[in-house]
Amino acid sequence: MLNLIPGADMMFVITTAAGRNARAGVKAALGIGTGTLVHIVVSVVGLAALLAAEPLLYRALRIAGALYLIWIAYSLVRPKQRGGGPAEISGAGGRPFVTGILINVTNPKVALFFVAFLPQFTTRGLAHPAVEMLCLGLWFNLVGTGVNCLVALSAARVSKLLNGHAALGKAFKWTGALMLAGIGASLALNV
Repeated sequence: MLNLIPGADMMFVITTAAGRNARAGVKAALGIGTGTLVHIVVSVVGLAALLAAEPLLYRALRIAGALYLIWIAYSLVRPKQRGGGPAEISGAGGRPFVTGILINVTNPKVALFFVAFLPQFTTRGLAHPAVEMLCLGLWFNLVGTGVNCLVALSAARVSKLLNGHAALGKAFKWTGALMLAGIGASLALNV
């Protein structure tokens, strides 16, 4: 159920798939899954506890992530340099996989989630609790990546159905941009 709650990652997948195509949306989902792997490994190794204990480090990562989300939101609606048409989702040079990784890795709330989540489901007294935490994290990531891939395919399909309705497409693009910017602002303000 946690994987179904929309956040910055899912919004990026939706806007990428709707703005480009299903393949780009799936690449974004796979990038987010890769970024989640980074958080899982960091959590299991224990470095994420450092992030939780060091407010300055946490704040710096939170601000970087927030600014990146706001940049992605802006890139959704800014006019192209050439031709004056709507901008493609660029973020990292138009590479949704890399952008997905960056959006996920720069979100300290994901790291803190895994620090708080994984130990809760670890069997007490195990000789190697890190193995159990790693398996749980990998399972969570597999399910989450699957959900994001389905979201990408659905968003691309809906976008294709609405292709003839320019006003609706523009409204969806602006809605996605405003939601990403709102998530970025919320992250920056630590709401």
